[in-house]
Amino acid sequence: MKFSYHEGELAVQKLANASDQANKSANSVLDYFPRSASDFLLRLTFIIAATLDERHRAWASLLSGPEGFISVADERTVHIRPPVRDGDTLQQHLLAHDAIGLLAIEPSSRRRMRINGTVLDKLPEIVVFAEQIYTNCPKYIRNRVPLYEMSPKGTTITSELNETYNEWIASADTFYIASASRDNKPDVSHRGGPPSFVKVLDEKTLIFPDYSGNSMFNTLGNIHENPTCGLLFIDYAKGDTLQLTGLAEIIWESSMMSEFPDAKRLVKFRLSIAVHRFDAQKGG
Repeated sequence: MKFSYHEGELAVQKLANASDQANKSANSVLDYFPRSASDFLLRLTFIIAATLDERHRAWASLLSGPEGFISVADERTVHIRPPVRDGDTLQQHLLAHDAIGLLAIEPSSRRRMRINGTVLDKLPEIVVFAEQIYTNCPKYIRNRVPLYEMSPKGTTITSELNETYNEWIASADTFYIASASRDNKPDVSHRGGPPSFVKVLDEKTLIFPDYSGNSMFNTLGNIHENPTCGLLFIDYAKGDTLQLTGLAEIIWESSMMSEFPDAKRLVKFRLSIAVHRFDAQKGG
């Protein structure tokens, strides 16, 4: 089946004068796993999932495990066998909506693959029927070796960012962003840049740049027609995760543009809920 953009993506492509490049990039979207995908996915020790909760809020979640915890069953189906984590609400999200977006990323090789589809089974493993499969360029991916033993037991939930979270976000060179189309199809993408490329404006507001990419504008196209958004920050040394869900808007012109070298536009994020998962023995 030929891939087609939705109205939000087409609108942002037009605003960014990128329609021609976007049409070329659309040719890379497949509805089956190429042979190389199986070996790639088997090597991974983590994958990022985009889901929607019962209130249609977008969340980006970390799933991790030893090599082989992700496998391709056939040319349209992938299996994920994540360990059960205390406080993880991903299963609850999948009960509310069976659409899912996945980002398979290997920092050591700087390879990444997007997989969007429908969840066929939720227990004891997540089985996804893939509808869109495509690779993205390695730009802005940091070369690091993540630990797969990421199984935090403690959870803190808040509606405001404290000093600890502000410092974490301000020092990050990577985060993941979940969004959804108007018809509730989630997608998740990677964002990278120099430390401090995400700025905290106040206890509920972040702003970050959008750099040049493949011109598909999947994330910004979603935000254009549906502002729900989820951000995920990972502490690769400790295994902590910080999930944020809220609303986002695209800033096309701003006096703040000069603070973000090479930015083409900005995204402002307004927090609704923050969830910090950490090792209870070490403290949050």
